[in-house]
Amino acid sequence: MAASLATEAENSLSRYLWEYDVFLSFRGADVRKKLVSHLNDALNEEGIKTFHDDRDLQRGDVIWEALEEAINQSRFAIVVISEGYADSHWCLRELSLMVDLAEKKRLQLIPIFYEIDPSNLKSRTGCFSKAFEKHEPRFGKETVKPWRSALATVGNISGWDSKCRNEDSKLVQNVVQDLRDRLYSEPEPSDERTELDEVLSYHKRCIESLLSMDSEDVQMVGVWGVDGKDITTITKHIFEGLSSQFPARCFLQDVSGELQRHGVSHLRKQIMSEVFPKSPLNALCISKDAVKRRLRGKKVLLVLDDVDDVEQLQELAGKCEWFGPGSRIIITTGYERVLEEHSVERIHEVTSQAIEIISDIFDM
Repeated sequence: MAASLATEAENSLSRYLWEYDVFLSFRGADVRKKLVSHLNDALNEEGIKTFHDDRDLQRGDVIWEALEEAINQSRFAIVVISEGYADSHWCLRELSLMVDLAEKKRLQLIPIFYEIDPSNLKSRTGCFSKAFEKHEPRFGKETVKPWRSALATVGNISGWDSKCRNEDSKLVQNVVQDLRDRLYSEPEPSDERTELDEVLSYHKRCIESLLSMDSEDVQMVGVWGVDGKDITTITKHIFEGLSSQFPARCFLQDVSGELQRHGVSHLRKQIMSEVFPKSPLNALCISKDAVKRRLRGKKVLLVLDDVDDVEQLQELAGKCEWFGPGSRIIITTGYERVLEEHSVERIHEVTSQAIEIISDIFDM
């Protein structure tokens, strides 16, 4: 039980705030005006935020990049497998990515088998096999192979079969109820999890007090302690809770290690790509002055995790003046002197007692 508790807590704390509750994947020509439009309306009525391409993709977007980003920012994916689903290479690319994320426990996949037999997804004959035969000359066997595998994987996942229900309205009702239960049901807390929540809540309150969230001034806050991994856990918990208040946010993990492996230019590009995800300027070499100019007008939540030298801060977050009004910069480190040398005045220490509680749960 302790091991599953640690996994559950780690997954909960390490994921970023979801942009969408559910991504809807479907072949538009088959089901957009029938099942999907009713399903999307019903989900929205329940306050469940959805992404489906004909509403959310803005003109001028690079289509696949926008779809990929939306899938990665979704907690669930509902995949409506219809007879023509595999005819669309877009659908198959979506499905391959979603299956990969599901296997990594980063997304939950809910299939709807719409007017098809799920066993046909693994068949070497029939409409799905013919679709792959058409794709192979255009995209190549190596590209199509994971698409085949993803479709076969979905055929083994327990899902909703439209043939078991006389009306689409009943199917929609069942799917919405299932998703609502998954989104809002909470497990009974154990004693260990309650203690962990208390520790995290205490440090969250302390750090948020230093952040002065009601102020439009830029605030730079340091968090330090002897165990960087557990401080990262606490800071991710805070980042997750505050993200919705900022139009731009970036959690830069393991700054010292990433700098050593890739250099400062790589980290600047990472910050810029998360703050300005669609800017063509991100492909260019980004100087310190360019970072300052571009961030100056942006309200940003930026976490620089595991910094071990003041020069790293000078390169990535020199002064509060670099950032737009209302920005919050959180710096984590194992060395209090790094914060003092950077003139960070608002500092919170994560004590060894708190770290011991977190470590006891995550190491079991």
